[in-house]
This record gives sequence, C-alpha cells and structure tokens, in this order.
Amino acid sequence: MSNISTQNALTLQTMNLGSISLDVVQIGDEPWFYAPSLARTLEYRDAHAILRTLAEDENGTYLISTPGGPQSATVINEWGLYRVVTRSNSEVAEPFRRWVFREVLPSIRKTGQYKMHQEAQRLGITFDFTEAQWEWLRLRPYLVDLLPLAAAGYNSVEITRMLGYNTLTGITARKQIEKLKELGFLPQVIEPRVKQLERRIKAERLALQ
Repeated sequence: MSNISTQNALTLQTMNLGSISLDVVQIGDEPWFYAPSLARTLEYRDAHAILRTLAEDENGTYLISTPGGPQSATVINEWGLYRVVTRSNSEVAEPFRRWVFREVLPSIRKTGQYKMHQEAQRLGITFDFTEAQWEWLRLRPYLVDLLPLAAAGYNSVEITRMLGYNTLTGITARKQIEKLKELGFLPQVIEPRVKQLERRIKAERLALQ
C-alpha cells in the first residue's frame, strides 16, 4: 500500500527501554511503526524481511522526516507489529513485546479518550470519568469499543454480536459490563437503547416547539 505524498513529512517519535527503541509516527488517529528500526531491534535481516510476513493492509509507504532529510519509508500498523514481534527469534522479542503492548501502546492511545469521546458523541452520551478512572482504562484498551455501547443501552448480547468475543482477555461482554458497573464506570441499571432513543427524540421535539 503506497501512500507517498509530497506534503509535509511525518515526524518520528522515538521511545526507549534501555537499549531497545521503537520509532512511531501518528497517521490519523493510529500509531504506525517504522519498519527499518523494527528490523534492527528484532534482528530481522532488513525491512524487506519484515514485509514478507505481513498482509498488504498491515504496512504502508510514507514520507518520513529523518536526519538526512525527508525519505520514503515503510511503516506498519499495530496488527502488523504484533505479527512481526511474535515471529521474531530475537532474545529481545519477549521483553520488547511486553514493553510495547503493556506500556507504549496504552500511552500512545492516551487512555483511548479521543476514540471513546467520538463514539460517545455519535451515540448521544457523555463520559465524566476521574483521572484515576481514565488511568485504569488506559491499561485496558480492549474496553474502548465496549464501554460506549454499554453506556448507550446496548445489552451484552447485542454488544457481543457487534464486537465479538474478546480474544485479548477471554472475558465475555456480560462479565465486562458487570465489572464496569462494579467499578462505577456504568450505572447499576442502564436504560435500554430504545428507551434512550425515545427520550432523546422527545427532548429534541420539545426543543423545537
């Protein structure tokens, strides 16, 4: 997938854990990862060796700002990163995986607040969490899609149908919702989606009178 543009080059952000480093660029709302430095860190022969393990939609070519000036370079998305890490035979692969998926990605997502607020706005709801609650969510990015749907009144069966079974935690939507209620992220009794829509429509009609 080629996305070379003559517009402003993307800027790399380098994150370090001891001698391990990771170069990241932000494309839209998602982090993408600089293939050449990944190849060095995970002891692939070169970036081309990484690309042979990836699907077409897991990588792209963009104009990247480097010390030598703007250059076209390959970056890979989060799914591609997971595939590259799990297939590496390097001794640093396991500590690198733990660091990236437990610390780096949650940090980049900034607790998922942007995505959650966008989805909440679409569903006609709002969130007013404390910093401590956002910090808790930061370590559980798999809840970013579920929480707005639950707050909007979709039940666990509907959410499971929309999102599927949570492969990251092995926890069903029903159990996740129960936990979120227990911790105060959701009310104990959630108004069903249909009732919420009826109430919103009624309020909008009154506002027009």
